[in-house]
Amino acid sequence: MPQKHHTLNTSQKTLVVLARWTLWVDASIWLILIMVWSALHFVIVPRIADFRPLLEQQASRVLGVNVRVGAVMALSNGLIPSFEFRDVILLDANDREALHLPSVLAALSPRSLLGLGFEQVYVAAPVLDVRRARDGQFWIAGLPLASPNQAYGVGADWLFSQTELVVRQGTVNWTDELRGTPVLVLTGVDLVLRNKQRRHTLRLDVSPPAHWGERIQVVGDFKQALFANRAGQWRDWEGQLFGDFSEVDLSHLRQYVDLGVDVAHGIGALRAWVDLKKGALTGATVDIALRDASIQVTPSLEPVNMRWAAGRLGAKFTNDDIELFTQALEFDTSEGLHWSGGNLRVHLRAGIGRAESQGELTADKLDVAAMSQIADRLPLPESIRVALDALRPKGLVSHLQLGWSGPIQSAVKFTARGSVGGLAFSSWARPQFTIPGITAAQVDFDISQDGGTFKVDIRDGSLDLEGLLDQPVVAIDHLSGQVNWKNDVDRMGLSASDVRWTNADGQGDLQFKWHTSPVTVSKQSRADSRFPGVLDLHANFIKVQANQIHKYLPVGIEQPVRTYLREAIVSGTVKAAKIKVKGSLAMFPFADTKQGEFQVLADLHEVVFAYSPASLMSVGSPPWPSLTQLSGEMAINHAVLQVKGVHAAVAGLPGLQVTRADAEIRNLYGGATLAVTAEARGPLAEIVALVNNSPLSGMTSEALSRATVSGLADYRFKLGIPLAALDRAVVQGAIGLSGNDIQVTPESPKMTRARGVIVFSENGFGVNGGQVRALGGEARIDGVIGSVLPGTKPILQGLRIQGTATADGLRQARELGLVARVAQYGSGGASYSATLGARGLVSELSVTSNLVGMALALPAPFNKVADAALPFRMESVMMSNDLPLNATGKVREQDQIKLDIG
Repeated sequence: MPQKHHTLNTSQKTLVVLARWTLWVDASIWLILIMVWSALHFVIVPRIADFRPLLEQQASRVLGVNVRVGAVMALSNGLIPSFEFRDVILLDANDREALHLPSVLAALSPRSLLGLGFEQVYVAAPVLDVRRARDGQFWIAGLPLASPNQAYGVGADWLFSQTELVVRQGTVNWTDELRGTPVLVLTGVDLVLRNKQRRHTLRLDVSPPAHWGERIQVVGDFKQALFANRAGQWRDWEGQLFGDFSEVDLSHLRQYVDLGVDVAHGIGALRAWVDLKKGALTGATVDIALRDASIQVTPSLEPVNMRWAAGRLGAKFTNDDIELFTQALEFDTSEGLHWSGGNLRVHLRAGIGRAESQGELTADKLDVAAMSQIADRLPLPESIRVALDALRPKGLVSHLQLGWSGPIQSAVKFTARGSVGGLAFSSWARPQFTIPGITAAQVDFDISQDGGTFKVDIRDGSLDLEGLLDQPVVAIDHLSGQVNWKNDVDRMGLSASDVRWTNADGQGDLQFKWHTSPVTVSKQSRADSRFPGVLDLHANFIKVQANQIHKYLPVGIEQPVRTYLREAIVSGTVKAAKIKVKGSLAMFPFADTKQGEFQVLADLHEVVFAYSPASLMSVGSPPWPSLTQLSGEMAINHAVLQVKGVHAAVAGLPGLQVTRADAEIRNLYGGATLAVTAEARGPLAEIVALVNNSPLSGMTSEALSRATVSGLADYRFKLGIPLAALDRAVVQGAIGLSGNDIQVTPESPKMTRARGVIVFSENGFGVNGGQVRALGGEARIDGVIGSVLPGTKPILQGLRIQGTATADGLRQARELGLVARVAQYGSGGASYSATLGARGLVSELSVTSNLVGMALALPAPFNKVADAALPFRMESVMMSNDLPLNATGKVREQDQIKLDIG
């Protein structure tokens, strides 16, 4: 216990000693201050004039130049006494007057006196020459700011040690020999410089020449290094300068200040914050509100001429990093382009050692169209300029994050993430492939050099499939889907599994896989060999307008085929369709089955099909009747297009039903030929109407133009037309009779219970295995009636008729005229042979018989008994074309009857 008491006493004694020592120090300081203050007021102030030589000596020492003072006067002996120095002259190294200050006011305090300085220095209306020499040395009033062998001058030490320096209504003549610019005279210079411990603040207000603009304000706030031993080490300071140009003409300012770009002209407000550290620029931020501005980024680029511009631009520099940015930057160019206020930030990191350089770009609210239009005036890689000029993109980037390693022109590593609204760009036909165009798309993407995803949503937009479709622009009401991208060393691929779309033509979905082709050629042409790549596509269409199918066929299908489908499919619906493409796109559309697969399957419903449209017909030719209410399947398989399994009606012929029809176009990619086959059943009258109101009428020499028929019949038809040689059309057809009544012309006998087949082609028509009942007996009919083609010999003409006739049957055939009247005197029946032909609208009939079996009760020599033979021959032929013309300028076709008996 006694030992512990001794320890406490020792601690107490130590504290008492320290307290006494502290009190003595404080008392000493206050004593010194009182003595200095007393000396200042009672010794220095009353005798200040006597200290003039000493003041000159001290001023010369601290400023590093010879100083002369004309007179010193005490103005106040208050708490802070003040003095006036008159006719202060600074001499240069040759003892010539460098600066003359008529009056300098100064205030002293004990603190400033201990530091051999002033509490405040006030200079009124000085005229100061400031110059930057060609070697970068600054001179003020002919005196160097620092000597060539010094980093800092002693004058700077004194200046930045003063508590406060005030300059009012001064004039500065600025000469920049390094830039070679004219002398700049700044008037109304007001400066306040305050120095407190390590902090230095200043405010400078100047009036530039009148044509420059309004008054300029500069504010600075700096801190010197913590362990700096000299106040004038301004190159080691850290801080910020602020400049406020309320109205300035940049075309003049650019001569004296490095703006980073060439500003040919521009008037407006400018505010700038400049960050400095150890004499180096570390950052700058500029707010602009300009009008009539012209900015040229580099001498090799065209200037950007702007009606007005507003926003913020900035840069930061740290070690090997550079960061550039804009905020809410808006402008209108003289060409009418509007930049809507996007934010952009670019961060560049220099490579150190083996590390690659890196870059980052973030942006939002970027107008893609505006960027594209001014791209030729920005320092962009040539490849980007070419792409922007070809694609002419539009849209608004809501946000973008882009990063890369290495030079941006050849970066092999990159990441990109962002969203673009209202995206539109034109298709771009490149040597290896064509980039499709797009409008009104919302695209969200997240990609890198190894791959990524694109989410696409199009509303009321379009796709431009130039080089793929004959009508490349496809309107889109809505399209959505995700496209995946993958990039390996020697293979790049795209894929999508659920892309859905709708438009005025229909709706559908698709999935595809695409990748570059294997490299099969030399390295010099490696890029060419990889494109256009290999595609595996499956697409489904639902409720598509049938008359729009032609728009979705590839351009590899020759134009006559696409024209045919456009005109032939008049209306209707495709309930469902499937498209399959698989193979190298360099070979598309795969005319050879070994090259790849190209298939289209379409389910047609209620289609109107003009299988031989007007474009395939000769001028003045009647049309082929269209098929209506058509249902069937259309298929494209490589080089063949088929419409098969058709059930339909015939336009204008409601009773005629097509039970089966097929259309086929072969050689879609060159020398295409159309082939149509049809089978129908219906009233024979409608079939004859079809013949008479179609090109078949001319092909049959209008032989059935005046025919009257009844009953049902079957109809078969084949049509072949080379789409590039319409005059070489081929027609084949047949009408199957099943007990029909027929009268070919009003002048020909009526035939009942007709059976057999009427065949026809582009050369004429005929009858095979015909059996009829006519003239009271049975008859067989065979033969052909051909047309006379220009430049060719007539084809064997005539229908051969073998049969029997009765007197009663002849009497009823009043259309036979004289023969019917003669038959009134006959009885029994006889066999006969006849040939029926046609020329124009007039039938030609030749009948021969020996009349055996028929008795005639006529005057001699025409009377005969039934067993007797009486040769009979009757001809009804068209008269010669040498007859006079009628009122219409045409020959009136007439026939004459020749009758030989006996």
